[in-house]
Formats: sequence, structure tokens, C-alpha cells
Amino acid sequence: MTERILVTGATGFVGKALCRYLFAHGYRVRGVVRGDRQPLADVEYVPIGDLESVTRLEWGRLLDDVQVVIHCAALVHQMKGVADPDAYYRINTAVTASLAEAAAEAGVRRFVFLSTVKVLGEFTEPGRPFRSDAPANPQDDYARSKWLAEQALTAVGERTGMEAVILRPPLIYGPGVVGNFKSLMRLVKKGIPLPLGAVNNRRSMLAIGNLLDVFTLCIQRPEPLSGTFLVSDGKDVSTAELVSALAYSQGVRVCMLPVPVSLMRLVGWCLGRKAAVDRLCGDLQLDIQAVCDALEWRPQRTMSEELETMREDPGEQV
Repeated sequence: MTERILVTGATGFVGKALCRYLFAHGYRVRGVVRGDRQPLADVEYVPIGDLESVTRLEWGRLLDDVQVVIHCAALVHQMKGVADPDAYYRINTAVTASLAEAAAEAGVRRFVFLSTVKVLGEFTEPGRPFRSDAPANPQDDYARSKWLAEQALTAVGERTGMEAVILRPPLIYGPGVVGNFKSLMRLVKKGIPLPLGAVNNRRSMLAIGNLLDVFTLCIQRPEPLSGTFLVSDGKDVSTAELVSALAYSQGVRVCMLPVPVSLMRLVGWCLGRKAAVDRLCGDLQLDIQAVCDALEWRPQRTMSEELETMREDPGEQV
């Protein structure tokens, strides 16, 4: 009988795509969702209330006959923060720790946790990408909550023998994407001139098609698998190159004005948008050699291919 996989956050951007992908590849999928949404007919959805209210005993019932957990649910990073910053720790840290404990008690063999590269910091020095063994340097409550969750999961794995796999992605994009990536797509499609022509940074990104491949290999690998891995497309782009690719995929022309980066940073500082400008102009590169070696994997989906899938199947906005 095929393995049963528990996916949390099963109606989110990543979780929904993962449930569809796993079912298409013959797995039995149990999706943990809030509310009554059940977008895929062939997935066994289990509705819960708020994540933070689920007890270890209740997690144990959801983990019956589950061999692998893929934990995607989280309170995601929000540019303007949240009204209650402690919610990051209740949801991202405490829920992960509770679920990990319950999974180990239930005999789950492997727990895959979707974390974030923000655990290592917001930017990299030119030509010096983050490595999987780089020291943690989280800069906000979201990243710190994910870092604490990683530590809690690792501790459970070391104590119980459950295999703990931590994936740290950069920005993930694909059909149904929301947030800043979706906002940038809309700006490009409107043909609004953008002051990005002089930006020559390097940023790693992750097509959801590549992430789904990695998830599948994490499930399938017969040898023991534990550790922390950075994941990306393996080919970095500048913000200007990204905008050009978005324009091409949407069949529109884009005008990028060659505004000096120093002037953009000054304007951003004056307008209280320094962090946003830093993200547009700064470097954030990942060295993914560790995950490539561990899984015998190479990224197969290019940015142009993923953007083409977004044009053909924009997906439901979740």
C-alpha cells in the first residue's frame, strides 16, 4: 500500500499544490485545513480550528497511519507586521514543536518542515551565498519563530530517532502565488515604468515545481535523511531580469528607468520604505549544493518554464 502523507496548510499556496502533486503521484494524502475548504476531491481533508488550539492528543489522531509529515502551515511574514507579534511564536514555533512530538509518538518516520532562508538573514554579501551550515541570524519575529521551530524539531528528532528534514527556501513562485510577487506581476502587466534599470543584484528564487520535486524526493529516499537544506532554482537573477521575465511571460512590454541604486535607497529612506528598496536592490543568494548531494537532485524547472505555467494556469488565489 502506498504511504500516507500528512500535509499541513493544505489549502495554502504551497500546500494545495503539494496535495495535488502527491495524489497525482500515487500517494494517499491527508490535508489539515482550517474551516471547511476542500478544493481537491481526492484528498482526505481534516478540518481543525486555529492551529494553536490543536492539542498533542488531537494531533495524534490526525497522524494515524501516517508515515511522513510535511509541515507547510505557518503565520507567514507580513511586511507591516501583525497586531500580535507573539502569534508568530504560538503558531510557527509552538505548533511545530507540538506536532513534532506527536509525530514521533505516532511512529512517523520522517518530518519535513518548510522553513525560510530568512533564518540566516535578509541579505548576502556579493558573491558570498548562504550555505546550509551558515550561522543563524534572524532579523524579525517571523524569522526568529521559524528558527526556534527548527531547533525544537531537531531536538525531537535527535531524542526520538524520527528523521527531521528542514528546508529553507527563498521566495517561492508559481500558479496561485500571492503577496509581493503577485503585486509585482500586476505592476508589470499595467506597463507602469519601474525605476529598476540600473539594479544589478543577484537573488535566488524557487519555482514551486522545483520545490515539489524536492518534497517528493524527501518522501521517497530510502536511506536515512535528516538535516537542514537550502533550496532554490540554482540560477540567480537580478530584479531587473525578473521584471523582464515577468513581462515576457505576460506578453507585455516593460519600461525600466536606469535610476541609480543610491538614489533609490535615499528616496526609500525618506519615504520610510528603506526595507522595501533594500529587498529590490540587495543580494540574497543560496548555495544549494548540500541538498543536491543529499537527494541526488538538480533543479529541473527553469524560471521561464514556471512563469509559463503561471500564464496557462494562474491558479486560485488563496
